[in-house]
Amino acid sequence: MLSIADEYGLPGIEPDSRSVTEQSAEELQRFAGTYRIPEMGEGEITVKDNGLELTAGFLDEAIFILPETDSTFFDKRDGTNFTFTVRDNKAEGFRVQGIEATRIQ
Repeated sequence: MLSIADEYGLPGIEPDSRSVTEQSAEELQRFAGTYRIPEMGEGEITVKDNGLELTAGFLDEAIFILPETDSTFFDKRDGTNFTFTVRDNKAEGFRVQGIEATRIQ
């Protein structure tokens, strides 16, 4: 759709832009851990570069997410939001596309 709008100069059709909020490796470490994702299994979040990487046996490939706010991240490829619940400076879980994952480790 964006390519067609660009080719024909259609107004009002522009890509969504996201802003990355820089977080230190220490700040990102609050989110690292193992999470239980209902009806899917367990996933592991690790700190990678300036964001987080989610890996799980049920995923074809790892998902790299970047921080947009203190507790909201987004998938760099498709913009999907990941919203973390943080208590006492440690993530307890996250929500993505209506699914709530719980930190287990």
